[in-house]
Amino acid sequence: MIPKRSGRGTGTAVVATIATLFALMLGTPAVASAGTTEETPTIVYSETYLSLMALVPSGWTSNACELSVVLSGVTGVCTTEFAPVFFYPDGSFGDRPWIVDPSSPTGWSPEPNPCDGVNWYDEQWWPLYIAWIDWYTGYTETPPALTDLEAGCLIQLYGF
Repeated sequence: MIPKRSGRGTGTAVVATIATLFALMLGTPAVASAGTTEETPTIVYSETYLSLMALVPSGWTSNACELSVVLSGVTGVCTTEFAPVFFYPDGSFGDRPWIVDPSSPTGWSPEPNPCDGVNWYDEQWWPLYIAWIDWYTGYTETPPALTDLEAGCLIQLYGF
């Protein structure tokens, strides 16, 4: 959601924000050096990535609205929705942090999702998820037998 401003020039701010985001997405892509099998390719950071890191040194924002506010330079009000946006060395964005990856030709890749490959639609998970929600919201006193990772994956899948 793009922050809403009142008064004259609101349309200009929206157009400027969209233009800035588009320009950043078209930034110079990273080009990795050709590495041998014994060495990790050199990670080359695009101008877009370096610009984003100068604005937001953490390398991520809590949601796309926060990113648009930072990029536009205007103040705005964003929701508290947590849908993180991470910056990648090639100037693109993603929902996972990136890691150094010697097996990748660029020397990096998005961090693997620990929830991938598990059949969360299995009948055993839905009742545990409901039990976890009941415990978390205070309807029951005893939490279900879920690890933090399992609870996080269920929330990622089913929402909260």
